[in-house]
Amino acid sequence: MDFLFENIFLVGLIIISGVLLFFPKVLSRDNKVLGSKEVTLLINREPAMLVDVRSEADFRAGHITNAINIPLDQIEVQINKITSNSKKNIIVYCQKGVRSAQAFRLLNKLGLPKLYTIEGGLDAWLKNNLPIIEENK
Repeated sequence: MDFLFENIFLVGLIIISGVLLFFPKVLSRDNKVLGSKEVTLLINREPAMLVDVRSEADFRAGHITNAINIPLDQIEVQINKITSNSKKNIIVYCQKGVRSAQAFRLLNKLGLPKLYTIEGGLDAWLKNNLPIIEENK
């Protein structure tokens, strides 16, 4: 007990450090933006639908395995392809994360419960040396 009172600053520092280490995990519990490694774990553990919202040409140049291509400007027209899979984890991505954020906002209005985007898009996926499929060979 004497140790606690004599080293109150040290004890406080340890407690604050522990809280700060745990706090980001609490914040990210509802976070719908996942890193590429988190997406890999998610698609390996649970049914998922990957939606590439880039252009068809970009999609053919390289995309994540099993992804389907629905360009951002076609989301509303092809919405039934996505909503018919609403029980799966739906992961939208683009090259850098800008278009997928727009697609996420649009799809989120539909109330899809398991909707995610890839932080940094396909660029982050490639940076982590994760595989893609290229159709333009």
